[in-house]
Amino acid sequence: MRKKLLASLIIMVLAMGCLAPAMVSADTYVRSGYACKSGKNIYFAFTSTKKSTPIYKFNVKTGKRVKVAIKRVKLKEFKHLSTDGKYLYCSARPAKSLGCTYIYRINLKTGSARRLAKGTKPTLVGDKIVFEGVKAQKVNDNFSYTYVPSGKDYMIPQEGGRKQPVNHVEVSAETPCRGKQIASGRYKFYISKDGKKIYRKNGSKKKQICKAKKITGFRVLGGYLVVKTTKNGKNYAYCVKSNGKKSMKMLKW
Repeated sequence: MRKKLLASLIIMVLAMGCLAPAMVSADTYVRSGYACKSGKNIYFAFTSTKKSTPIYKFNVKTGKRVKVAIKRVKLKEFKHLSTDGKYLYCSARPAKSLGCTYIYRINLKTGSARRLAKGTKPTLVGDKIVFEGVKAQKVNDNFSYTYVPSGKDYMIPQEGGRKQPVNHVEVSAETPCRGKQIASGRYKFYISKDGKKIYRKNGSKKKQICKAKKITGFRVLGGYLVVKTTKNGKNYAYCVKSNGKKSMKMLKW
């Protein structure tokens, strides 16, 4: 009898273990942001408290910019772009939504958009998408809700599906802060203390990459920087080669 009881308990423990969500580990990866790159194309979108832009594709060879078409769904506040060249992953809100942010997969050839999950900060890691979940939070009147980041990270297949909790180490490729260094290969990039220049540093050597009246941030994208600036109440974005030899205006908004 005791042996049968012990065997039953072992089976129950194993069954419960199978039902519990497994914690998946992931390697260190570069967190997604307002721009991403595939081949000669940079995809970008900017969202602020005052204005949001559509998603654009910018060709670093020709300097040509085109709007990324999205069919049959109206979205706004595009953030955290990541791409494999065939699909673009991002977080966005439906045009009529007041609070919830979703993860979308956009087919760059057809323009079709597929909602994958509730969440934010999607980043393509191998053949998976890592993202931060969101949770409902009551607004002051207690009759309506908004959604805020939950602080919990998950992983799903690229085409969507069951999410799993994930442990990971993420690094950033962008910063709005003066003096903060962003590492890329053997170089480190940073905004000067006066906010007017970006330098590339290699050991004790440094080189000025670009200069503007006021630099509000930049992101490093494999040989290029997407630099945000402001002047006379207008925002500008520039594509700058990481050696400082070429600069092209991407957008004014």
